[in-house]
Amino acid sequence: MVLYTDGAYENEVATWGAILLDPLSDARWMFHGTVCRTLCDHWRTHAGEQIICEVEAFAAALVLYGLRGSLRGRCIISFIDNDAARFGFVRRSSPSQCMFNIICIVTLLEAILETSLWYERVPSKSNPSDLPSRGALVEAAERFAVLDKGDVAISEHVLSRSGAKLTWCQSFINDVMWQLRLTFAGDDAVRRLRVPVDLSYLSPRVRMPLTGKEDECCV
Repeated sequence: MVLYTDGAYENEVATWGAILLDPLSDARWMFHGTVCRTLCDHWRTHAGEQIICEVEAFAAALVLYGLRGSLRGRCIISFIDNDAARFGFVRRSSPSQCMFNIICIVTLLEAILETSLWYERVPSKSNPSDLPSRGALVEAAERFAVLDKGDVAISEHVLSRSGAKLTWCQSFINDVMWQLRLTFAGDDAVRRLRVPVDLSYLSPRVRMPLTGKEDECCV
């Protein structure tokens, strides 16, 4: 699979776009949406006023989450035009806690789905997902012959927890694990999700201390 993602942040509004190409199914899909104000406020509080890196990274995380039912065992080349986001995914680490949280979500998805992700740079002017990230949906659909699949929804419960005991990231991870169980109910993936995810290949600084309980994990 080939995945292009991009983000835009203008006038305190964060938008994102993505284009996915799957040579096995011949799928050519376009995704796009707006990052909710709750999450943007959280990032601005903890990362500062300039949150474009978080928006760019979140675009990749959100699409991978939305496509979880089609990614098991697949190899994915992910093109990102933001170096901070790309290097964070490559190193599985970031000095920014907000960025690190997003990296943890992607790492969890990659480990559970047994996918292989390769991150590569694409110049902004050559990134086809720039168009949907800025709302140019008709132009993107015509130029790249892609089907508009719309937004990728995450549960309101996840975002409502951003000020509660769980951080939005912890709640998102819990939601990821629950949705993966629903997606793959009936096969051995359910049993695998009942034990801690094996992230031993990560450095101690990056490793996520998951517990043995089904819906509890910490970042």
